[in-house]
Amino acid sequence: IALDGAKNEGISSHGVLTKEELDWLDNILSKSKNDTVLIFIHFPLVTPYESKHHEIINADEFNAVLKKYKMPIAIFSGHYHAAKITRRGNILHVSSPALAGYPNAFRIIEVENKHNKVIFKFEFCETNLKELQAKTKIMTFGGAIFYGKPKDRTTEIIIEKK
Repeated sequence: IALDGAKNEGISSHGVLTKEELDWLDNILSKSKNDTVLIFIHFPLVTPYESKHHEIINADEFNAVLKKYKMPIAIFSGHYHAAKITRRGNILHVSSPALAGYPNAFRIIEVENKHNKVIFKFEFCETNLKELQAKTKIMTFGGAIFYGKPKDRTTEIIIEKK
């Protein structure tokens, strides 16, 4: 599932999901109760670090739709350019790093859908351009936040199906 999240009114770094988009998502999820759901949206529902200038404005409404469902759900986002993986029950929140800025990395993600569980395997891949990575790290405030902890980079997470 791909969600938009871009605001139509004015320039902003905040995301928002319209009522129509949330209703559409709810309808799709209601038909997907036996599936593993992957959602792709630029703006993360669970932020990798606190910033009042980049959040989804109606995150509570988005979260309310998701909490109605018990199947494994993974939400993949960027926007913050930070490597962070947060699990809340059956929902996995994956914020990915930036390739064009520090940590100059991307993820390879394998999703293995088994009968009774879903296995998410994450491989954190840094650029081979180490000189560029060193320069972008110098230009980045709080580089450790963007690079993430080991559990936010290469890891495996299992979500049981209910």
